[in-house]
Amino acid sequence: MERTIIRELHKALTLLGADNSLLGTINSWKRTLPDDMVLSNIRHWNEVAAEKLQQRIDDYDAGPDE
Repeated sequence: MERTIIRELHKALTLLGADNSLLGTINSWKRTLPDDMVLSNIRHWNEVAAEKLQQRIDDYDAGPDE
């Protein structure tokens, strides 16, 4: 059942346009990566994604006034 859930998560993330490194981490869960490593990788990915989004917001806010 766990692999079925992981496959569905992988499919959902793929359909949402997820990054290949995130997909690889999800796909490795319960196969080659222990739970703590998967959690660490996902947290890191989330932090980087949040920083990139914040940078885009900051760049937009710093644009010239009209």
